[in-house]
This record gives sequence, C-alpha cells and structure tokens, in this order.
Amino acid sequence: MKTQISRPSDSGFLIGLATGTMAGLWTALWLVPHVVSDLRRRRDDVADSVVRGAQEVERIASAAKTGAIGE
Repeated sequence: MKTQISRPSDSGFLIGLATGTMAGLWTALWLVPHVVSDLRRRRDDVADSVVRGAQEVERIASAAKTGAIGE
C-alpha cells in the first residue's frame, strides 16, 4: 500500500514574496527623499566648513607674508 504525501502549493510563498517586495519598494520610495535631503545638507555643511578653513589659511598666509604675525 502506497501512501501519497501531498505538498502544499507555492501560491502562498509567491503572494508573500509579492507583498514583501511591494512593502519594501514603498518604504524605499518614502525614505529616499528624506535621506537625499539629509545628504545634501551634510554636503553643504562640509563645503561651508572647507571654505571657512581655506579663508582662515589664506588670512594666516597673508599675515605671514606681510610680517603681521605677532604684531
């Protein structure tokens, strides 16, 4: 006597896969604008810091050239 073992269908897996994919897609699309704006803000902050540092170096170099340091 042979017994047959029935296998569950894979439709539940495919539905879960599709649902998870859509949830991940919508989450990514919702988060990306926030991340991009944060990265732009950080980039601008770093650029401002570099400009201030360069201006300070230029001021010190100019003062050293004219001999104004320590006076």
